[in-house]
Amino acid sequence: MGRFARLFNNQRLSASLVAGLVILAGVVILSLCGPLLVDVDKALVGAVKPSQRPSNEFLLGTDSQGRDMLAVMVVAVPQTLKMGLIAGLVGIGVGLLLGLLSGFFGGPLDAVVRVLSDSLMTVPGIAILIIIAAN
Repeated sequence: MGRFARLFNNQRLSASLVAGLVILAGVVILSLCGPLLVDVDKALVGAVKPSQRPSNEFLLGTDSQGRDMLAVMVVAVPQTLKMGLIAGLVGIGVGLLLGLLSGFFGGPLDAVVRVLSDSLMTVPGIAILIIIAAN
């Protein structure tokens, strides 16, 4: 039995995989069809009355700047997907380059790459986000 067949025989793992793919498909469909279903002009500052509670007109309500939160979410989804894809590709590229270099040359370069990657993995993601937000 091949590796992939064994992967899909694991019930818990395959259920998680299907759930993740369904969520990803939903987000992609929202990014493609959302502008057809929601008036994206309501995502602009001052487009509607500020600080309204969720209602039939504004399903997620409005913020203090007068933006419909559902429209803001629909407008933001494609940009978020692009940023995630670019970040993933950059991470794969840097990891591939460092892995190839340390594997090919070995020795001191391998030790430096290993120590740096081990050190950076211990920094929690929230600390990085706080540093970015502070600047």
